[in-house]
Amino acid sequence: MARQKEFDLEEVLDKAVALFRQRGYAATGVEDLVSYLGIGRGSLYATFGSKHGLYLAALDRYRALSAQEQSDANMVQPARAAIAQILARQIDTALHDGPVGGCLLVNSAVELAQHDPEVARRVQRDLADAEALFATLLSADPAFVSSGRDAQAVARLLVNVSIGLRVQAKITPDRAALEDIVAGALTAVG
Repeated sequence: MARQKEFDLEEVLDKAVALFRQRGYAATGVEDLVSYLGIGRGSLYATFGSKHGLYLAALDRYRALSAQEQSDANMVQPARAAIAQILARQIDTALHDGPVGGCLLVNSAVELAQHDPEVARRVQRDLADAEALFATLLSADPAFVSSGRDAQAVARLLVNVSIGLRVQAKITPDRAALEDIVAGALTAVG
């Protein structure tokens, strides 16, 4: 008979997200993980298969948490207000986390995506989801549609602004400067 898991999977994944955000993949050893997560090495391997498997599960958990945070923005109209809300939350999160944390997606893109196809697929999927969200918000806004601007092109710009905000916050955590970036990006929305 298989042994029951003696830990809360979401709690473990949340802790893994936090540790990988803080230290990155390469700098986080298995011993660091079992100590920080409070699970045994055997449980880690039985549940996730490897450190890499845990990392991929942490990326998936991070995606799910990010989607929850952004879901209410879909209800805000016009698009400019919804997009401003999304970007403002990103600033808040980035400044709260400080230079040590950062966005797990952006960190993964920089550290691993070039050499790890599974991470690259997740990063590409998540960026495509963000682009689709922005494009959907823009396409549903009559004022934006009547402007004749290309929703997909503006959505791509906004994804890059979003990534840039997270990187900039790690380098120079200055709220006013980050808000200036958002204000400039919002001119493309109208």
